[in-house]
Amino acid sequence: EYIQRKIEEKKQYIHFQKIKGINERQALILKWAYEEPEILFTVKEIENRFRVSNQTARTDLYELKDKGYLDIIDLNKKTKAFCKSDRFEEIIKKELPVTAKEI
Repeated sequence: EYIQRKIEEKKQYIHFQKIKGINERQALILKWAYEEPEILFTVKEIENRFRVSNQTARTDLYELKDKGYLDIIDLNKKTKAFCKSDRFEEIIKKELPVTAKEI
């Protein structure tokens, strides 16, 4: 069961990598947002998960926001979080011939 689940996760990840203009980290972020619609991402969290610089994490998230996949919400005066946008499903359907769950 564990192995089968891991195989399915890999298939979904590969599916999101097919979106044009999306790097590997961004594909994983999209996969996580697809699987867990209420998830929030912060720049610091992406820095830590991928072991990348603040600027790289920021660029990845803001590019996904600019493409319409993510929205920004203020957690407090200093910290912003990124969440799945209202247009996420619509954009994914347009970018991918089948949804990741249909694989």
